[in-house]
Amino acid sequence: LSRKTVPVRIGLRESIGTESKPIDVFSAVELSGSMQQNVPVINKKVIELVQEGNEVFIYMILNVSGSRLGLVGYDKTTDDLTQQHDLSTDVVSLNNTVYNNWKPGSGACTCCGINIAVDKLLVQSNPSRYRSIVLMSDGDTTAECSQQGVTGDLNGDGNADDAEDDAVQAACDAWINNDIQVHVIGFGPTTTVDETTLQAIATCGNGTYIYASAIDLAEAYIQMAYLLTTYYSGQTVGVIGD
Repeated sequence: LSRKTVPVRIGLRESIGTESKPIDVFSAVELSGSMQQNVPVINKKVIELVQEGNEVFIYMILNVSGSRLGLVGYDKTTDDLTQQHDLSTDVVSLNNTVYNNWKPGSGACTCCGINIAVDKLLVQSNPSRYRSIVLMSDGDTTAECSQQGVTGDLNGDGNADDAEDDAVQAACDAWINNDIQVHVIGFGPTTTVDETTLQAIATCGNGTYIYASAIDLAEAYIQMAYLLTTYYSGQTVGVIGD
């Protein structure tokens, strides 16, 4: 072949299809004191809107065959086990936790909520399933987590290694260490919700961020449910031959 131009033709044959994974998702919800506030335009308390949004979310996720859903309610801790529910397909039992056990508390340990959801997914699920967390918070975090160690200024507010940074780091750890996505619903008045921190949580958790006002919260959960039921089906490309 020396000193000669030799044409080479390479052929590639593709087989394209879809690969479906059942969904395992935890709804992690902040139950801080702000949940007691009344929303005048619809004359309901915030906690009622949170409960209604989660009821819709539960129904839509479990309407997908093979999917399971769990719950984590948190305030300054995750010590109240009655506010948690393991992965389940039991709509009635899940709604009982939402409506009977979710009560406004005080403070908000967002990293605690993410960490306990991750721990439960690691025990109750496996990588063959699409594992994710949907966090609902206003971003006002009041407690740190030793599990996250010393962090930098991950939300860019000029303060390093604070409660907000631990929340972002918890999402980073969920995705980087365990392949668990963290999606976020930012909830509350635009003047008070810390969207910078919440968007940083979603970004580091390889998730999606959706903002919702009080009257739009149920719609945000509907959007998130559609998002998850789209994510769980992925495209695969197989190459055969030499």
